[in-house]
Amino acid sequence: MAVVAICDEDPREIQLTIDAIDVFNQTKPVRDQVIVRAFPSAKNLWFEMVDQDIADIFILDINMPEMNGLELAHRIHQINSRAVIIFLDSHIEYADDSYKVDAFRFILKSERMEHLPEALDAALIRLKDERNQYVGFRQDGEIVRVPFGEIIYVEKVDRKLLVHTMRQGNIYSNETLAKLFERLNSKRFLYADQSYFVNVDHILKLGSHTVTLIGEKTPIPVSRRMWPALKSAVLKEWHIT
Repeated sequence: MAVVAICDEDPREIQLTIDAIDVFNQTKPVRDQVIVRAFPSAKNLWFEMVDQDIADIFILDINMPEMNGLELAHRIHQINSRAVIIFLDSHIEYADDSYKVDAFRFILKSERMEHLPEALDAALIRLKDERNQYVGFRQDGEIVRVPFGEIIYVEKVDRKLLVHTMRQGNIYSNETLAKLFERLNSKRFLYADQSYFVNVDHILKLGSHTVTLIGEKTPIPVSRRMWPALKSAVLKEWHIT
């Protein structure tokens, strides 16, 4: 079962979200139901998450004191890039900002009963797909398995590839950039130029022909030829027109 963490400073709003999820669970067989954990503040959730994976899906209020939902989402993705973030807030003006931290959905609280079930269905499909997608590499005489979501970006260094991952460090490969890109065969990977391709799930910011990736201080340059396709794909992923 997937675990859903709800974070809101208002206990009444937490209960309304729990009620909506209970209705969702009643429509599903046991294997497809979700487990709910509730947190009264962003700091409370973050304190537990530092030491362990506490959830697969996070339903966050944005307008919270001390640490708002946007900052919390950014921190969550630094630890778990595969976490699905759903923002549930009363203020539509926060919608654009929510996608800057790779939100999966933004839902108004007044529309949670209507839209939250669909968002949970889509989130569970995404999680299932990610768990089933991985690639293998030979490393130091062993074969290591890397989930697609763990790959931040891949760069060509001399005659080898350097695969930058979230938790397994840097992995070297003797294959060509084009060969690995073909082997991955996933729309989440996008060429930045002839020497790089990046994972769209880890893109934090688009600059002027650059992309900044979550956890990386230095932006990656994007060639003029690759820029239109990469920018279009990212804006589509972020639901920005």
